Amino acid sequence: MIAIRDTAWPDVLRDHFDLALFASGYEPRCVAVQKELQPSMFRNVAVLGFQELSDTEERIDHDAVYRSRWSTEPTVSSGESELEMFGVLNALNWDGIDCARILCDYSSMSRIWYTALLNWLLLSGRVPAAEVTFSYSRGAYEGMRESLAIEGISVLPSLEGVPLGVRPSAVVLGLGLDHLAAHCLWDQIEAGRAVAWVPTGGAAEYEAEIRNRNFELLRDRKIEHVAELPISSVERSYRLLAEIISELRVENEVTIVPMGSKPHVLASILLALRFKDLSCMRISVTRQAPERVRSTGEFICSRVSLRAIGT
Repeated sequence: MIAIRDTAWPDVLRDHFDLALFASGYEPRCVAVQKELQPSMFRNVAVLGFQELSDTEERIDHDAVYRSRWSTEPTVSSGESELEMFGVLNALNWDGIDCARILCDYSSMSRIWYTALLNWLLLSGRVPAAEVTFSYSRGAYEGMRESLAIEGISVLPSLEGVPLGVRPSAVVLGLGLDHLAAHCLWDQIEAGRAVAWVPTGGAAEYEAEIRNRNFELLRDRKIEHVAELPISSVERSYRLLAEIISELRVENEVTIVPMGSKPHVLASILLALRFKDLSCMRISVTRQAPERVRSTGEFICSRVSLRAIGT
């Protein structure tokens, strides 16, 4: 059982948690959430640091922030690995905790890592229930985005989807600024039905840029409908996507591929945990240099309540 609701940032600041999870990377916004928090809010703190581009000046500075303010040495992990997240969670003492209260700052976090967090809470048996407050610092890109080298397409761990039989395939595709990745995926999939979505509620120029970059794909006749999902609400995005998927999965095997904003990635992961026949895919990319993404100062927060499987 998984429930999700949006929550206000001031409410988060008044709360207390068993664990805070942060990610140290090269984006300036990766330290934005922690600046607003007090160490007294947390019993435990853990930081995962990206193995990729770990020698950049930005990354070194951000590691120093977590060492000095939180007295925590980042655990180095590849953005493609879930093992280090499992290691961090397994090392903590969860005895006597009936409902683990966790804050996860996923602003600059690999989707592999927060998928691993959710899988661990559902499957490890270490805690019977949990409430995870996912906090996201909205970002603004400084300068032009670099072209990314696409390495491959894969399914997120444990989100492969269990087929309900031999049925036609359908895809639900979330579009972002990485239009080349979207075209790469579109050229490889063979879906009988397709629905796309674009984000709304962001800066007007950001929304326009996404539509411009994905212009050819958006006008493809194979795409039945283009939905608009609010960036600022994981709860509403989850519900809107659930409606789309529920209709498609009546007669199709459905795959969801979120390639835009992280709140929509989170909503997609949660849906794949809810619908066991839904698979959630990702596109692996390589960056040659760090991108500068600063925080706008706006924080989007969502609380996910769940019970471990078998409890």
